[in-house]
Amino acid sequence: MHVFPGGMIDEGDSLSSWQALASGPTTPRWKPILKQFSDEEEFKRRIASVRETFEETNILLAKCASSFSHKLISSEDKHDTHWFSKYCTTHEVEPDLTSLVPFARWITPIVMKARFDSAFYLAPVQESQLAYTDCNPGEIDALDWFSPDEALSAYSSGRIKLAPPTYVKIAEMNTCEKYETLMNPASREMPDAILPVFVPASEDGQPPAIALPGDKDHPSTPKNERTTMQLRRMQNPGGAKQTFVQTPSDLPLLSNIGSTFAKKDKAKL
Repeated sequence: MHVFPGGMIDEGDSLSSWQALASGPTTPRWKPILKQFSDEEEFKRRIASVRETFEETNILLAKCASSFSHKLISSEDKHDTHWFSKYCTTHEVEPDLTSLVPFARWITPIVMKARFDSAFYLAPVQESQLAYTDCNPGEIDALDWFSPDEALSAYSSGRIKLAPPTYVKIAEMNTCEKYETLMNPASREMPDAILPVFVPASEDGQPPAIALPGDKDHPSTPKNERTTMQLRRMQNPGGAKQTFVQTPSDLPLLSNIGSTFAKKDKAKL
């Protein structure tokens, strides 16, 4: 399964943790970024995104053109949940948090045993930061670099598998003709959460699916706007025959719809 780099938020990703280190005897290069964040959750999501990308791909999104390597850090040191802030201090690195563009937020369907609240960001990468790109064994099995069109083509031909959120966001990226438009949205706020719903297989032969906002079976789709053929879903999710279906094909982009259903159901998460 191909996914974007990412992972779990650690204790050391908290704003208070970075503030505590910044108040020590040394003045880290990254101290100014702390003044730009009052939202603890947003800081944690961004710093975790930068850290996880570094851990998995060896790409450190930083405000400098240098290349760095997490492989110089011992596995014992990485057991310290504060290793990344200490690394940035030692190497005088400022994580480039402000260039991250909030792109999506997805929450795992309620029926799933393991549930995640995932935030997606777009990030510019400098050529020099790609010089030592390398996958980290134990984190990922392989590392591929696709354009959106190449990824969709590989998915359609069966060469790669994509999780529903990954497929949908890549498809939306592919509709954007200009990089500048994609990286400069009207709002820099995290979009409303998308909460897919599970639709079991039906007696008339329809396969199980994950329905998204805009689909006739998604609770956020107004009843007066539903038609029997209005579909936006991933059929056979996670299986060998996983297929994304969207009819009619001119439905608005998911990012332009939003989902009040996710807000209404927050108490159940």
